[in-house]
Amino acid sequence: MPIVVVCGKGNNGGDGLAIARQLRESGYDVEVRLLYADQYSPDNLLNQEKLDDIKFFGLKDDLDFPIEGFLIDCLFGYGLNTALGEEWTSVYLANE
Repeated sequence: MPIVVVCGKGNNGGDGLAIARQLRESGYDVEVRLLYADQYSPDNLLNQEKLDDIKFFGLKDDLDFPIEGFLIDCLFGYGLNTALGEEWTSVYLANE
């Protein structure tokens, strides 16, 4: 079954990238999706360098997640300090 790891621009996204790499190294079918941003945390950038074929997405993109498989959400961590705006609706309702 496929595994999709959806990553944000911060350290939580960097952790997701590291998880994706480790899963791939263990033989799993992993797709990595990373939110397009002007800036990424240093941890995120480091982990981006260790992966190939990252699919970047924007908030208006149709994410079209697989019907079966696993989704690992690494968009936000404990550092989120604001409410999510309407622009995030398409991401969090992608397969409803």
